[in-house]
Amino acid sequence: MNFILKIDKEETKQLSEVMNRADLKKKNGSVFLYHGNSEDRKELNAEHEKIIVIGDLLTGIKNDELINKIFNNDVSEFGGFFYIIKLNKLQRSISVLTSVFNILPVYVFEDDKNVLVSSRMEYITDYTGKLTLNKQYLIERILFNYAITEDTIYKEVKLLPSNHYITISDQTIIKKCFDIADYYVSSPAAGRIILEGVAEKFLETSSKYFPEENAALSFTSGFDGRTLVASGIYLNKDFITYSFGSPDSVDLTLASHQAVVLGIDFIPIALDNDYIKNDSLQCGLDIIKNTEGSASFGRAHYKFAAKKLGERVNYIITGNFGSELFRAFHNPGVVISEEMISYFEIENDEWIEKIKKSPKLRYINSDIITECIENLIDKLISYKRIHVGLDKNQLFYKFIFEEVFRKYFGPEIVMQSHFLKNRSPYLDPSFVKYLLTTKYSGVYSKFFTHNPFQRFKGQLPYAYIIKRTSPQLMNMITGKGYKPADLLSFYGKSKIAYAKLYEKRSDSEDPFAVRNAFLYNSDNYRNIRILKEIYRDEFIKETLLNNVTSDINSLIQVLSINYYLNQSGIA
Repeated sequence: MNFILKIDKEETKQLSEVMNRADLKKKNGSVFLYHGNSEDRKELNAEHEKIIVIGDLLTGIKNDELINKIFNNDVSEFGGFFYIIKLNKLQRSISVLTSVFNILPVYVFEDDKNVLVSSRMEYITDYTGKLTLNKQYLIERILFNYAITEDTIYKEVKLLPSNHYITISDQTIIKKCFDIADYYVSSPAAGRIILEGVAEKFLETSSKYFPEENAALSFTSGFDGRTLVASGIYLNKDFITYSFGSPDSVDLTLASHQAVVLGIDFIPIALDNDYIKNDSLQCGLDIIKNTEGSASFGRAHYKFAAKKLGERVNYIITGNFGSELFRAFHNPGVVISEEMISYFEIENDEWIEKIKKSPKLRYINSDIITECIENLIDKLISYKRIHVGLDKNQLFYKFIFEEVFRKYFGPEIVMQSHFLKNRSPYLDPSFVKYLLTTKYSGVYSKFFTHNPFQRFKGQLPYAYIIKRTSPQLMNMITGKGYKPADLLSFYGKSKIAYAKLYEKRSDSEDPFAVRNAFLYNSDNYRNIRILKEIYRDEFIKETLLNNVTSDINSLIQVLSINYYLNQSGIA
């Protein structure tokens, strides 16, 4: 579901012709090119507008209302992952909108002659030729696992901001659709009746995410997947289930057993020695290519699973975004790095020194750090300044909504689109807005609390949904060592205090085979040419040679981005 829109600024008065040039291959003049299957593209015609919808738009509303909302640039109630390109014939303008939080990327390039808007950067460089490498982007990738705000790997190409759209006429305008912080409340509601309302709202909004045909539901040892399974059973939908993990991972062993008890089909996707030896390297190379370097070798298993499932179904329904909506973050990792935590947590300027002294920067040449780090610090200071009205946790969650969702989950969903459609019911805009009126959103938790009794409130919505939909699943053990039913009883709550300890004892040390795949493929990684202008080549080679895995995530990030730099011709 990819496209590129190229507008010649001298042709803005003739934009009505552009949308009919879907097969035009020339590089001069305005042009719209669509790259994808015909079934992923639909056209809507209004009196003064032509609308092209690309992808998986879920609304549940009538066509007239849909057109009216698009006319007003209002996609804040639409579910699914999609692009909308619309031509307003009266205003002689073209607008590009995308789904909530801009999970699917929209890249923008503008010079004196042209404006280019595309779902992929490589389509832009087909027209522009070689662009300038953005060194600060590379530093942000190593520090935070993704770049923040609108920066991309090219200085001249920007990412459309979260919850924004772009309109091109005699000028280029980038405008906000809505601000998630507007839905924060000062007195969130709580209690049994409110939790029942959350369960009811989730069932109402999630029903449209189940297609008419068979779909694969993510069924893991945690709450996100089993809540979806319970909902699918309750809604009487056709589905199979799946999970992936190393053979001894609780996600695989527990879910496969419980699927048999429930009498539902289950596809185990084992990240075993065969996967490590035969698939992990190529899947890693593919996911980096498919996501234009946004994902790393460490997420190779997502591509492996998508390909396997794509042979069986056209849709997967995942628990993506669920934990992030309900529960307070409490551990650093690939989603939120230690450096990013310090930025939000420390209220004075000590976070600046923590970032400057991050051990991750040892992979970067010192002169590049000197050149770029102050601009990064200024960027982070500015981000806090423009959101001065929000408290620590509110600002942190705004960042989660607007940056983490699209930078971490977005590449996964882009990659999956090559094989099937991802549907993520937890991200339904109506449900998210409703949840924000209640205490059960992570927005209203204590910042990075480790207290299990404070954290368990984020699991209560799952328990109420499962209680409403599946008594069997309500009384089945999770990978955390307790049942959903335990969340609703005095005795059961005592088990929550042992959750963290139980997880350490019960699960695999390498549940997604990231470490084992890294060690197995290390000889191949040594063949990746390192961009010496940016990175400490000898240090990286020595680290690889010694199979140092104490900071495996940072090393994987460095190797992945260098592979992409080589493949894209940037380096």
